[in-house]
Amino acid sequence: MAKKKPTVLIADDHEIVRAGVRNLLESGGYTVCAEVSNGRDAVKQAEQVQPEVVILDVTLPELNGNEAATQVLKFCPDTKVLVFTVHDAEQVVVQIFRTGAHGYILKSDAGRQLLDAVKCVLEGKHYFSSKISEVIFDSMRNN
Repeated sequence: MAKKKPTVLIADDHEIVRAGVRNLLESGGYTVCAEVSNGRDAVKQAEQVQPEVVILDVTLPELNGNEAATQVLKFCPDTKVLVFTVHDAEQVVVQIFRTGAHGYILKSDAGRQLLDAVKCVLEGKHYFSSKISEVIFDSMRNN
């Protein structure tokens, strides 16, 4: 029997980004079970399809990524949340990790790191883009 491909939900308000992420994920052996363009639909779809991973932008209409991550993790406790965004400000990073997100990857790193990030969070580990690791380290050192 063939091994089931891990399922991923993509939440980004830009169709071209969703298409690119879908292509990358599918070429890496993942199944995209849903795509949505706003945070409210991300939560609804996550509840319905119970994906193994939700890839979530921070800047989403209707419900921002921070709020959506909190609700996805509340209603789908076995789902891993991987934030996928352009935002690298310390305050945003810290807020996202306080929601319980499992990873944070910058869109500029997607081509090189997205598949590794998904694999990592599926294994129960945390994943950060290298620049995000620096932001976290600097935040801890300055507190």
